[in-house]
Amino acid sequence: FITTLSAKPRNRKSIRTKRRRRRDDKHKSFSSEFIELYNNQTNNSKKMVENKDDSDPMAAALEKAKPIFAQMSFGSVMGFCSGYALKKVGKATAIVLGCGFIALQTCVSYGYLKVDWQKISESAQKKVDANEDGKFDYEDVKIYWQKLKALLTREIPGSAGFSLGFLVGIKNG
Repeated sequence: FITTLSAKPRNRKSIRTKRRRRRDDKHKSFSSEFIELYNNQTNNSKKMVENKDDSDPMAAALEKAKPIFAQMSFGSVMGFCSGYALKKVGKATAIVLGCGFIALQTCVSYGYLKVDWQKISESAQKKVDANEDGKFDYEDVKIYWQKLKALLTREIPGSAGFSLGFLVGIKNG
């Protein structure tokens, strides 16, 4: 068992004082570094505004995206918003229809209801068959797309980009 003796007896008060000084020094250095950093940023911002320096990453990205912004039109923005909204509404509709089917099928399995699914299927197919060829296929989807596009782009300036914006909205929705 070895004990070390110090030249000075340790006083709790002096230890606390040293800790406080170290902590205060850290805070002072942090605050002075923060103030220096803030001043540098402010000076850089002023220089960029004055010199139009491209060291700002956002300004550089916007500069690179100029051709994209030139091609953007009101129609493409509205197409994006329409596609985004349609996908969200479609998801909500799918949830409601799915829950309704589950409830209905549960009632059928317990014997509370009897459902003629063949009749429902035929009736639904007749409703969605736009070209009346007896089946729902690609041609019907094309017809519905043309009707929807005509409805949503009527009298909109710059509607040429609507389809692309719509597809991007559907993808991101």
